[in-house]
Amino acid sequence: MKQENLNCKMIAMNRKVRGPKGQVFEHTLEEFVNVTQADEVASLITKIRQTEDKDERRRLKGQLPFRCPHYFRFRDNHRAQDAILPEEFTFQTCVDIDDETMVAQARTRAFILNNKDGEWKGMLLHMEYSASKKLHIDIRIPVGMTIEEAQRAYCQALGVDFDSDCCSPERMIYIVDSASQLFTSPEWQTRLSDEEIALRRKAYAERGLDIDGRVKREKGIVKSEKFATALDAERKNEPTSEQELKSQPTSEQESKMAVLSNEPKIRPVANELKSQPVAAESKIRLGDYPTEYAGIPYAYIVEELADQLGGAPEHGSRNAFIFSMACHLRYVCNDDAQWIRSVLPNFGEAQDRVDATIASACKRNQSATMNQKMKTAITLARKRKAMENGTDEQSLMRQPQMPERLPAPVRLITSKAPRGYWPCIINTTFSAFATYMGGVKAEFWNGRHEECTLLNGVVAPMSAGKSSIKDPINHILAPIERRDMEARQREREWAEATNSKGANKEKPERPTDICVQVVDSDMTNAALTQRLDDAERAGNKALFCMMDEMEQLKKMAGGSMAEVTEIIRRDFDTDKYGQERVGTQSVKARTTLRMNMVFSTTPNTAKMYLGKNIDNGTLSRLSLSTIVKEDVERRPKFKAYDEAFDKKLAVYQARLENVKGTIVCPQAKRLAESLLDRAEERALMMGNESYEQLSYRAVEIAFRKAIILYVMNGKKWSQEIEDLVVYLFDYDMWVKMCLFGEEITNKLAKDNRVMKPGVPCLLELLNDSFTRQEFEILYKAQNATIGNISKAASNLLSQWKKRGWIEENVEQGIYVKTEAYYQKHAA
Repeated sequence: MKQENLNCKMIAMNRKVRGPKGQVFEHTLEEFVNVTQADEVASLITKIRQTEDKDERRRLKGQLPFRCPHYFRFRDNHRAQDAILPEEFTFQTCVDIDDETMVAQARTRAFILNNKDGEWKGMLLHMEYSASKKLHIDIRIPVGMTIEEAQRAYCQALGVDFDSDCCSPERMIYIVDSASQLFTSPEWQTRLSDEEIALRRKAYAERGLDIDGRVKREKGIVKSEKFATALDAERKNEPTSEQELKSQPTSEQESKMAVLSNEPKIRPVANELKSQPVAAESKIRLGDYPTEYAGIPYAYIVEELADQLGGAPEHGSRNAFIFSMACHLRYVCNDDAQWIRSVLPNFGEAQDRVDATIASACKRNQSATMNQKMKTAITLARKRKAMENGTDEQSLMRQPQMPERLPAPVRLITSKAPRGYWPCIINTTFSAFATYMGGVKAEFWNGRHEECTLLNGVVAPMSAGKSSIKDPINHILAPIERRDMEARQREREWAEATNSKGANKEKPERPTDICVQVVDSDMTNAALTQRLDDAERAGNKALFCMMDEMEQLKKMAGGSMAEVTEIIRRDFDTDKYGQERVGTQSVKARTTLRMNMVFSTTPNTAKMYLGKNIDNGTLSRLSLSTIVKEDVERRPKFKAYDEAFDKKLAVYQARLENVKGTIVCPQAKRLAESLLDRAEERALMMGNESYEQLSYRAVEIAFRKAIILYVMNGKKWSQEIEDLVVYLFDYDMWVKMCLFGEEITNKLAKDNRVMKPGVPCLLELLNDSFTRQEFEILYKAQNATIGNISKAASNLLSQWKKRGWIEENVEQGIYVKTEAYYQKHAA
């Protein structure tokens, strides 16, 4: 491909390693080539191909950049079906050959088809080895075919199995290194001519499809592309089986399209289970039953369950294995034998015997409570699905990626610093900007009014570059510091006048209009109280303090960590604060604690000071950032913060200082609620309650930053503001969970143990059949103080047998729950 062509061709991709799976941007094909040539991508591909462990391989794959084959771009750069732009359809699709035994055949056959007269001549656009050394083949979709139809037909032409999981329109493909690229046509990622696009859209319209071949929306509901043609055929009493279609007097192309749309389907089972044959007479249309259980493909559950039961059986033990599989699948298939048949492979057994075994399993009495093996299979399948979607805990807790476009004020603030320092600069400068907004309130999503006080900390190792935050903060605060100089001079003059008077002379009163906003970290608690009182009298102004080390907070607070945590909590809530003294010269004031703060510290110091203050609200009120060494250049260079910088900055300073009263921004309120939903969803995905607990005030912090950006932008909301605030929320949570995740989880676990309900039923926790060893392990776990566990276990098992709850199968060495137990006690 010629170099000059690469810059005029676009591709939807996320070029970042460990990038968020929900974001995809429009890039040139040249940028795609650069990504494939990156050392980090090549290193990841090598690790993936050398790794035997299935879960680790998936985790590593999840770190790769990715591309989307079906659309040139998505609305708001959000990779989701509801963000699809039909007019951006590529009329291309990517066929995934996931059977390593078929890779060589598919590769050879693809080149033959591309050069041989017929439907697929010239349709091959791109070919590459996948991350796991399988095969990706990008093809042009024939006129009138949908994504699924094109993939089905092409797989048939290649002589390989079709995988229906690869047809979703928003699908992503992991990008591999340059050494894995096998073929690229000059037509790949080329936008078709207007005439060609019009022809293809007309063909779709004649089938009642949208301009990108998807089923049109009807009353807000989208029918699945997989079933649309079959459903339409049923309504029209048209033939739906391949045999019926063959008997119809249609053209070759019409017949082929009809077969693709309407042939009966069996829900696919991945990998080695997928290839198991199913008798034609027992086929069940996929549309008759759900394809997923709680969002998890049944194919994944079946695979994981088979692993839990010892793997696919050898000849001679298939029937018993299928019986066990069917018993377990009853929990997720509503005790429906037909449903189970639609998801369960026959493992090489005769289908009539499989059907009879499933029917027998469904008649068997068993507990209504799902057993542990089934729960484990579902958990593993969910984890697998989450890893593929990038929604597992490890993926969700990767460092968030900053949006490509930033709001104008933030672009200015970061313009003089290397990119690796941007996260800490952006976060800490919010505290400086907030100093201009003392007394201004914003209406939160719940109707409560709160000020935008912000306390930001940079937690990074020594010599990481924490001082990078100082220059932008100093320039933001420069106008306030100039006013402070005048106030400090007047205060000095008053002090000198006071000290010049004799002991018996009348002292001059301290001026009541002195206000110093930018205060030193090396000050006493009395001085802090005085400055707060001055600022409130001056019109509810806010203070600002920057500390090189977190320990300086102790002196300001009065000497103890308990007082430090009190200051942080009261400050975030702009609560009342002060001191009562009886001395005539002592500072006596009760005022509002309204101070924006920035501090720097190392991870160990942060853990020492904040690790013990997780449950009292101290940590959650802080906004934390860090400096990732790998993100910083080897020898970073800064540009000068010059007069031109200050001139542009003055516009935003003036907007902040002039705002008064209460700000109501509907977009910021809606965003805050969506961030709460985001946190709840992520906590569920990760199975991590501590994430949700920590997120509540993180949402408040993000909301305050949104309000500051909104004001600086002239009270105009923008997509750039929303994207940045979402990133800042994710980033804040990422830093907190990385630093304190273990401490938060342990503290929550202790609280849960204190509030733990009564002891669960031991017999109910056991599977329908169990061994003596399984029973003793569980019994010991619930009764750690028992000395002779074997004797105690014998006694309890004996009682269960006397009551008719279990029966012992001595020959097989197992205990089985009885029908009497199920009828009387099972849930």
